[in-house]
Amino acid sequence: MIFFDYRVIKLSDVTLQFVSNQKKTDRLQKYEQRQTQHIDNKQSKLKETSAAEDNLLDKQNQTDDLKLKSMELEDQVKYCNLSIDIYQKPIIVKEVIANFDYVSDLKPNFIKRIGDSIIQGWWILEEVILFLIKIWGIAVLIIAIIFGAKYISILYKKIK
Repeated sequence: MIFFDYRVIKLSDVTLQFVSNQKKTDRLQKYEQRQTQHIDNKQSKLKETSAAEDNLLDKQNQTDDLKLKSMELEDQVKYCNLSIDIYQKPIIVKEVIANFDYVSDLKPNFIKRIGDSIIQGWWILEEVILFLIKIWGIAVLIIAIIFGAKYISILYKKIK
């Protein structure tokens, strides 16, 4: 990875929950033992005994649930959970490597380069000829000025 655009790191420490569940489990077990002693020792009516038994059964179920939760938390305490969510838009990384032999590998041979030079020379000659043809008006003007200057100089000599 070159660059993280977004990340979430979660480390869940469940030690306090584990200790809390153990304390609740201990209290419920003590309560269950006292209730059992009260039920066994009292010579009371059937309704009161049934209600006490139901209450005891409810407390036992709560104790079992807390024991299961404690076992789950104990496992999480032993093997601490670390969650890492990594999100990043896809990127493309390009690396340029210098290849100095590339130019010499593509260079044509000597005879091919002579042929290309002759062709390019011909093109240059064509362009010069076309340039001269394109400036014919300026050439005519220059010739006219030269002949005009000679004519004026001849006339000036005759007058003197």
